[in-house]
Amino acid sequence: MKKSIIMTISILCASSATWATLIEDNFDRTDTAWSTDASLIGSHWKQFDGEDEWRISDNAVQVYGVNGNPTLYNDELQTLSGGGNSFDLSMDVDAIGSAWAGIVFNYNNPSNYYMLRFKGDTTGYQVLGIRDNGSPNVIVNLDAPSAFALNTFYTLSVASDTAYEFDYSIKEAGSGTVVVSGSCIDDESLAVGGYAGTHFGNSNPYVQYDNFSLEVIPEPATFGLLGLAGAAALFIRRRFV
Repeated sequence: MKKSIIMTISILCASSATWATLIEDNFDRTDTAWSTDASLIGSHWKQFDGEDEWRISDNAVQVYGVNGNPTLYNDELQTLSGGGNSFDLSMDVDAIGSAWAGIVFNYNNPSNYYMLRFKGDTTGYQVLGIRDNGSPNVIVNLDAPSAFALNTFYTLSVASDTAYEFDYSIKEAGSGTVVVSGSCIDDESLAVGGYAGTHFGNSNPYVQYDNFSLEVIPEPATFGLLGLAGAAALFIRRRFV
């Protein structure tokens, strides 16, 4: 009996040490018509600007920008880093034409978020922070070794375990070949926490996205584990000693 209880407590402690939460969406569902209703994409997909049009086609999400810089975000889980929190975000992005396309993170509203993006048919890629006045803080603005091909999916990834510090990469989807990668720091400290989703620079034709993945690891429950261990020891002492 004692051994069984101790084993149960050990399992609880071990499972509590890794409270990572993972959400994924590969959009493998029925095609939809163009619509301003982002909920047709899925129950957790939202947009602030209701003028842009979205649809699911061939198991991917496509966006046609009507006004501004259309952003589709997932409200099931938030990106958060620092204080023991970390996140790992990735999504496949295909720039059909010569347009800026990418992913957003720490997205709070159209004037407060970060993005990692590339421009199709060019070598340009950027990490930007969007200020409250809507103007960008250019954190990274570099060129890849070769132009990003049109009609080709690239996997964009961002990971962070420290507030305002990010590791990023752009890889060829499927092969995993790294096109560019690096680390950067936002010296303006614009946004901590928010949602993750898509970015499109509002240029025809549309851009498409696939294989959204976000893993968030909250602050380790060190004190909670110590408290659980202490309570377990007290229970065993009172029950069996």
